[in-house]
Amino acid sequence: MFVRPALVAYLLCIGAPSLFGQSYGSYDLVPLVSRTGGGPDTDPSAKLKLLDQVLDDLARHAIDYPVHFEEGGAKDRAAKDVVKLSAWLDTLIDVPNPPVYFMKRAAMVGSIGHNLDIPGMAQKADAIFQKWLSMRPDDPAGNQMYGAFLGGVGKAKEAIPFLEKALALGVPQAPYSLGIAYLHVGDKEKATKNLKAYLDKNPDDKKTRDLYDAIASGRVRIRTVTK
Repeated sequence: MFVRPALVAYLLCIGAPSLFGQSYGSYDLVPLVSRTGGGPDTDPSAKLKLLDQVLDDLARHAIDYPVHFEEGGAKDRAAKDVVKLSAWLDTLIDVPNPPVYFMKRAAMVGSIGHNLDIPGMAQKADAIFQKWLSMRPDDPAGNQMYGAFLGGVGKAKEAIPFLEKALALGVPQAPYSLGIAYLHVGDKEKATKNLKAYLDKNPDDKKTRDLYDAIASGRVRIRTVTK
């Protein structure tokens, strides 16, 4: 079962919608996902640029839970885009030795789909991550992303080995993700240690600073929401 763990920071507004600023865009995905008119192999620059543009926009609004959309109807539009992208990416990774480029993006789409409450997306993302890491067990991005995903679906204990590996492989985001994972398993000492390590290299990250201070002052607790 996948669950939804949520950090509750009292007297704070961590991850407020105003941090995002931009509305989610409207995209014509037909040129990207259509089975006619060529594919990424025949038109890589245009199609892959559009793919990453849409994924960047989705990530700004839904890479974490809860998601943040300022415009009415934008979340539904994003969910429809995720379904289309996921189905298209399935055709590109359901082959022997699929390119890591597409594995990474398919896993990201699945993770975002879970945050958008699309049924089955968590299971799909998990399968993609496992396939990716079976191919490349020492992939820094794969370990970081899978660890962060597991932490986001209520499996913080399982996430920690992947995040520790990502840290050893030099992933800059790993100390933050580890801090969150350790917080979810109740180890506030390791949580603050890792968050402090992240803040030492990212001193202007107010969101993380607020969370770090909230932990130190006892204003954070864990609430698990089953989905």
